[in-house]
Amino acid sequence: MTDSQNFPYPWYIAQVREALWNAWTGKMPSGGKLRSTVKFTIKRNGDIKSASVEKSSGNRLFDYASESSVQSASPFPPLPDDFYEDTLTVHDHRIFLHLHCYSAPGGIRLLP
Repeated sequence: MTDSQNFPYPWYIAQVREALWNAWTGKMPSGGKLRSTVKFTIKRNGDIKSASVEKSSGNRLFDYASESSVQSASPFPPLPDDFYEDTLTVHDHRIFLHLHCYSAPGGIRLLP
């Protein structure tokens, strides 16, 4: 999920995933089998420096929903005080499989 090798703050990643999931649920499309990756950089204060579709799903609307959910989720919590870098680059994978499962923080969950 991040470019930083062995990012030692699982609690921070959990907070980022939760914010992304909350933003994504309002933008999730209603059908299809789609997958995209959005790359974004979190600045020390939690703001986003940049966000862009790194791997397209082939569906312009899905890609837009994926990218805009990252924008909607910001600002994130500030980076941990003892994290030595000024930014953290994240690769957020959005997957949507109609009727069988849904994208969730940490992976895909089956529908009951």
